[in-house]
This record gives sequence, C-alpha cells and structure tokens, in this order.
Amino acid sequence: MNKVFFTSYARDDNADDSLGRTINKLKERVSANLGLTKEDIDKVVFFDTTDIQTGKEWEEKLGEALRLIRVLVCMVSPRYLSREYCAKEFEVFRRRLDLAGEKMKDKVAIIPVIWERGAPLMVLPQVINTYQWRDDRFPKSYGLSGLAALQRLRSQKEQYRKTIEVLAEVIGNAYSQSALVEYPKPVKFDDLPNWFHNPRPGPYNVTLTVLHANRSQWKPMLGGRTIGGVLDAVAISVKFAWEEIQPDLMLRQRLVEASQQRQVSIIVVERDLVAVSPWKEYLAEVIAAGTSSNCAVVFGLPPNLSGVAATPLNSELSALLPAGGGPVVDWFYTDDLKSLENALTRAITGLRMVLLAADPGQKVENPELSEAAQREGIPVDVRPMVTGPGGAAA
Repeated sequence: MNKVFFTSYARDDNADDSLGRTINKLKERVSANLGLTKEDIDKVVFFDTTDIQTGKEWEEKLGEALRLIRVLVCMVSPRYLSREYCAKEFEVFRRRLDLAGEKMKDKVAIIPVIWERGAPLMVLPQVINTYQWRDDRFPKSYGLSGLAALQRLRSQKEQYRKTIEVLAEVIGNAYSQSALVEYPKPVKFDDLPNWFHNPRPGPYNVTLTVLHANRSQWKPMLGGRTIGGVLDAVAISVKFAWEEIQPDLMLRQRLVEASQQRQVSIIVVERDLVAVSPWKEYLAEVIAAGTSSNCAVVFGLPPNLSGVAATPLNSELSALLPAGGGPVVDWFYTDDLKSLENALTRAITGLRMVLLAADPGQKVENPELSEAAQREGIPVDVRPMVTGPGGAAA
C-alpha cells in the first residue's frame, strides 16, 4: 500500500528531533484510527529522515512519493516558508488537486499544521491559507503558539494531546475519502517554483521571475522576508493571483505567453548582478521577449544609494538593460523591505492600468481592480450593445 501521508517540513525544525517525535505520535494515532496492525504502522508516513538514505537517488524517491501519496501534511514555520523544496513539495500536491478537479471537491489533500508561529508572527502565504488549518476542535493555544510550543511546555501537555488527536482524525478522514489522482509524470524539481505561489488563469494577474541564485527565496535583508513572501503580501493587499516563472531556457517563451494572457510580468534583479552570468543572459531574454508593455524590471540597490535623486537613478538603471530595452524600471533598497513592497505595488498597479486601458470595456472579475480602473477613467465592465433587426440598437 502507498503510505497514508507525506510529511513536508524544514529539516532545521527537527534538529532536536522534536518534530520527529510529533510525527511518530501522529503515525500512532492515524494507525489506530484506521485500524492498522503493528506490521503496518511503519507504512503510514513518508518522513524523509528515515525513508531516504543519503546518496540513493534522493530526488527520484522523493518525487515518486509525491506522485502517489494522497495526503500532504505541511509542518509550517518561518523556516518552512524559506525552504525551496518545501514549496516544491507543496506545488506537486496543488497541481494534483487541479488535475483531480471535481473529484476532490469538498475533500482534503493538503493539511497545513502550524508548527512554529515565529516572532513576529508568521504570515501564511495566501495559497496555504486556502487550505483549512483551523478547526473548532483545536485548542485556542494551538493557533496562537503552534504545535512545537505546546510540545515544549509542560503546562500545555493536554492541549498538545488534543491537537494530535484532531490532526490524526483529519489525516485519516482525508486518506479514506481521497480521490486524488497520481501526478502523471516524473517530478522535475527544477521546473517547480521556489516559493508558495498562487497561480490562477485569467488576465491582469502577475508573474514573478527573480534573477538571483536563490530565486524567489532570496532574502535581501538578513532575517527579513523573501522576495516571494513580499510579493505575496502585495498580492493579498492588492488582490491578484501570481505565478513564479523560473529563469531557464523557457523564460522568453513563458514571458510571451504571459503577455498574450494579459498578465503583468515582474523581473527582480540585484543591480550588482546585472552584468554577471547567467543573470545578464536571462535579462537579455527578458528584453528579447518584446513584452515591455506588460513588464517591469525592479532593481535591488545597496543602501548607500538611498540619497540619489529619482530621475538620474532611473536613467542609470534603464541604461543597464540590454539594447532594445523598454520595460518599466523601478527599484528598492536591500535594507528596506518596505521599499520593495512599494516598488512592486507601483509597478504592478501601473502595468495593470496600462493593460486595462488597452482593453476598453473588458470584463474584469476583480471588483477592486474594476474600481481602480474606473477611478483612472478607464472603461471596464461595459455591457455589450444588443442590436435589433436592421442593426438598430435594442
């Protein structure tokens, strides 16, 4: 039998085996709820510290488990959100849910578990928040502090036990009721996003490409949020869905497709990497895509440039683009994540208005976007004129 659930977690969160002990308790309670024998108990959970031996085709075995197991349990923490493989594991299940469609309506396949809340309190990505992690049966302290804190504190022993019981029931029910389909092909991890993006078809949404070794997991400021996390916060505020496009051989094609779908494309690059391979070649691909009407390049600048006036700075940065450039240029300072949030908001809001202005009367599903367009004098949601016999307006 395939294992009941796959555990996605950040290895650093298990340095003292505390997370492992929790997974063992979940394994025991899920086994009991499903009526499994002692011989079957070790077949319940895929937990890669025990299931994968170092050097034995790690990605292949990990990918096969992600293809087949029907329940994903995410041990969410600030570290979890900063690990690219956690995002990739999540993405495989999200795609499998998309493939299952109506078969999985009102059924559960992804179960976020709040392991650590962090300080300041961790903000969940919007795509994780779409999957139910709250339950009226959970103790209040679980939502406030996370499961790791309940495990550590003697005074919370009973609350910890209750939380395990509820989670085990949720996991068992999800497994028993699942109609999740297998992932149809071997998992290629390089093709998966590095952060927890929230893709959705339709115009006026956003794509993100980060030209940096860490891609959307790049943290410009020590202890700060990732680029993906900042964009997600903007997406929640401004109301749009977004998808990560990896910098690879398909970059130009993907940007052209985004333009054809009337989506905004944001390219983030550190100024000092503009002339460094492979980022300079990828930036050339951005320009070669010829999609400047829906694209912005946002530069990360060192803090010592914060006193430079905007006009000469804009000219200097535009000159860094390969010949034939023309995308909107904006910037942020790498010691100031608020400036990154502002730059992303400006670029995305402005480019969405440009696209809407080029699509007069376009039906807009997002009410906030529709209202913003109307404030700018851009006609949207115009009802088609119905003509009567002879072409007379009806």
